[in-house]
Amino acid sequence: MKALIVSFSVNGVLGDNLRLITNHIIDAGQNLSVLTNTGTGLVSNPNMDVLAVSFDRNNPTDFINPVSYFKILKFIKKNKFDSVLFLSFHPANLFISKLIPAEKAIFYVHDHDPHSGFSKFDYIFLKPQYSYIYNGKVTLLASSNFMKKEILKKHNNLNPDKIRVIYLGLLENLIFPHEDSIEEDIDVLFFGRIEYYKALDVLIDSYRSNKQTYSCVIIGKGNLKDVFGIEKLPNGVTHINDYVPDEELARYIQRAKLVVMPYRDATGTLVIQTAFYYGKPIVATNTGCFPEYMTDGIDGIIVPIENPSELNKAINKLLADRTLRKRMGLNGKKKVEEIFSNKSITAEYIAALKSV
Repeated sequence: MKALIVSFSVNGVLGDNLRLITNHIIDAGQNLSVLTNTGTGLVSNPNMDVLAVSFDRNNPTDFINPVSYFKILKFIKKNKFDSVLFLSFHPANLFISKLIPAEKAIFYVHDHDPHSGFSKFDYIFLKPQYSYIYNGKVTLLASSNFMKKEILKKHNNLNPDKIRVIYLGLLENLIFPHEDSIEEDIDVLFFGRIEYYKALDVLIDSYRSNKQTYSCVIIGKGNLKDVFGIEKLPNGVTHINDYVPDEELARYIQRAKLVVMPYRDATGTLVIQTAFYYGKPIVATNTGCFPEYMTDGIDGIIVPIENPSELNKAINKLLADRTLRKRMGLNGKKKVEEIFSNKSITAEYIAALKSV
């Protein structure tokens, strides 16, 4: 197998997923080529040939630099790949797709449709790629059966066999030894970038309606006033508006009694796997892959979207019952080993690459 992985995403789930997948595919004994952004930090080694091209969102001239596209052309022409896996959307993908047969292309669909976190600017550039991936010729990878069903519902021209479901795995940069001495002094924890679709305004409304004060920590860069119109946080709620290093974030998770995900909409996630790794139950909304990655009443509680009352009820139920929290946490840890194992997920990626 001679495979190429294409991903220019540096940050967030997609950037982390690129580094995770490439490392595990190489560990599985496969050689690999990677076409990526300079910001991902990937470099060539004996088992991985990397071409890193600068595509900085803050420097628009990067996207029209002919030198960059010449380098990409030369890199692809030099290697006759058996399969090409696009791990993220990017304007350069449309250029690259013209250089390879569609039958050799595999496209990982992180968002089957633009969600509320997409800007209008992003959508203008991404719309042609949605047309490309839904033309029925390329193989698609979806991070959940929910997403596969949604794709088929909206694009009935597609062959279900051309859509493979591969779950997102566990972020290894957040794996640190469990510290039994850490006290659970945070009642409720949210972590992730501050974006509208993550519905922190609903979480705050839920908190304000609560009769008893509990400690709630929100970790993530972003302005709550700009995104949600939240002028002032209630007493007991803390927002850490900064980048928190991985080891420090892992300690925050271990300090929490539960993790909350009050999203309005969603597709794939790595938050659930991370919380489960540390044995934390989750309260999440009934959207995207959440009801598939979680089991309501077993390793967490699923609540309706944009419903502060039900969110409040679920949070209080877990805060009041330590035994329930521990049982759900243990069930989540088992799920990480059985369903979100990076070794088994890597085997599925290799099988997909070999299938085209």
